[in-house]
Amino acid sequence: MTQTLPAKSGFTEAQLQIIRKTCAPDTNNDEFNLFIESARLYGLNPMKRQIMAMVFSKNDASKRRMSLIVEIGGLRSIAARSRRYRPASEPTQFEYGAEKTDTNPLGISRAVVTCYKQDDAGEWFPVVGEAWWDEHVNTKDKWAKDPETGRNYKTGEQDLADAWKRMPRLMIAKCAEAQALRRGWPEDVGGLYEEAEGDYYDDNLTPTEALEAKEAKDRSERIGRAKGEYAIQFDMGGAIEMIAPGQMHERIDGWLNSAETTMEILDFKARNAESLKRYWADHKDEALDLNKKMETKLSALKADANKAQLEETT
Repeated sequence: MTQTLPAKSGFTEAQLQIIRKTCAPDTNNDEFNLFIESARLYGLNPMKRQIMAMVFSKNDASKRRMSLIVEIGGLRSIAARSRRYRPASEPTQFEYGAEKTDTNPLGISRAVVTCYKQDDAGEWFPVVGEAWWDEHVNTKDKWAKDPETGRNYKTGEQDLADAWKRMPRLMIAKCAEAQALRRGWPEDVGGLYEEAEGDYYDDNLTPTEALEAKEAKDRSERIGRAKGEYAIQFDMGGAIEMIAPGQMHERIDGWLNSAETTMEILDFKARNAESLKRYWADHKDEALDLNKKMETKLSALKADANKAQLEETT
């Protein structure tokens, strides 16, 4: 498909290619054009990582949506252009007292940031933003490897996303400041979110982590293609494995037998779509057999779910 470049974007074609690869990797042409135009209207530079585009439900056309994610410095810049913005003059206030756990090692309850806005009379008044830890913290599933089968599995426990583990105070403080900026300057930054505000990210990843994961997957797939292998991620959040052609049918069939919900199978097909498509092209008969088994398993799981629901209502 020919890429239509945004007109008068202010970027060269080479720069646009870099921006699409690093800041908007999952956008289609229309979404990318909208992203670049939005960056221009907000006066933010994707080359400086001030703004990024995240596409959610990218494999479901009915739910697909793109969201703009703005780095905290970008939000400050937009507010500053109003000439009625003054940054916080005191440090972020942290409240402690929550139970210390793996997902809250410091026991932080909330963070409060105060910015200042000038009214029409020239007076400055405080604009307070607060972020509660349990409402904003970004977590992910813990995984472990079965020593006998070598397969990854969910432990049932949660762990902090990498950025929150490294910089817990900074991350919750950015959430609080973003709240203050949206509250005080809604006409300028309303509807824009900072990447630390992880409650609207897929797969429990911040945009930066998602981009890093995508780049790692792309590298694995390039290596796999050179060896004739297929990059497969059996479980959400698990490691990406390079599977030899002769092992694909057995490995996927084994995983399919352990699947417990229709969502697991649908998610598996979505995140491995490219490798499964290539496997179909290379080994059509085996791929067709796997597809039939997936459909059979999906039908059985749906029937079980309907039966359970019926039993609950009777």
